[in-house]
Amino acid sequence: MASAGRSRSGSSQVLAGRDAAALENAILQAIRAAEKNAERRAASKTGPIEISLS
Repeated sequence: MASAGRSRSGSSQVLAGRDAAALENAILQAIRAAEKNAERRAASKTGPIEISLS
């Protein structure tokens, strides 16, 4: 019984790692999209403006 729990735990960690990486990529894409959207909105109101969150 304990060994089955360990093997499930190992695969769960792999899946959790993949989920974490996918979530991180999704967050980075959302930030980039928000930056581009903010740049477009600012440019349409005031002219070109550089926005950097780094």
